[in-house]
Amino acid sequence: MISDTVGFDRDFPSVEKLREIAYGDLKGAFIEILKGRMVYALNTNRYLLPKSVETWNSVVEVVR
Repeated sequence: MISDTVGFDRDFPSVEKLREIAYGDLKGAFIEILKGRMVYALNTNRYLLPKSVETWNSVVEVVR
């Protein structure tokens, strides 16, 4: 998921920030990418996949 999102063929507003995060903190990059994908899905009235929600909830439990 990380390499697919921050690959050099990608071009979207926050990609440079995500590349910087990924270079030094893969876990942090994973969290930010997952959050971004979920926010995008909500903002565009798309489905949130159950596994995405489950993963997010697991991440939040660990971070707290």
